[in-house]
Amino acid sequence: MNSKGFSLVELVLIVAIIGTLLAIGTLNFSEMNKKSGMETQVKKLYADLQEIRQQALYTKRPRSVVFSSGALRIYSSANVAVAPQSVMTLPHPTVWEGTTAKPEQIDFDTWGVAFREPPEDGKAICIEPAGNPATYDSVVVYPTMVKIGKRKAGDSCASANITIK
Repeated sequence: MNSKGFSLVELVLIVAIIGTLLAIGTLNFSEMNKKSGMETQVKKLYADLQEIRQQALYTKRPRSVVFSSGALRIYSSANVAVAPQSVMTLPHPTVWEGTTAKPEQIDFDTWGVAFREPPEDGKAICIEPAGNPATYDSVVVYPTMVKIGKRKAGDSCASANITIK
């Protein structure tokens, strides 16, 4: 018999296949979206810290950054008692060298140097949790430079546990 068109079984099978592919695609899309958001936050932190360091160096005026788990406050001088120049809200949970309770401060002097008593390995800012899907999930601030990297899964937020990329 020479029939034209599709049978009901063929249509149901095609709809089931399309539904399965859409479900898999939706799960992958949400994972990619989460990963992209984390990487965007890290790159924005990196760019802001680099810009503040360069402003301190070129204007010969100290600059300060106060970091807390939910925000980054940028000051146009070393005086953090005044209102910040700008505030960057951090959408993903973030930790500074293993602490979330107290805010931390980074002061860039007129030479663009971040710390007066330099830590050996720098200070790290990491997105929680460890082992997240992002390619970059950490920013490490050294006395004379800022780098981005990936924290090793399961390790605490410390510069020694971050692979610089």
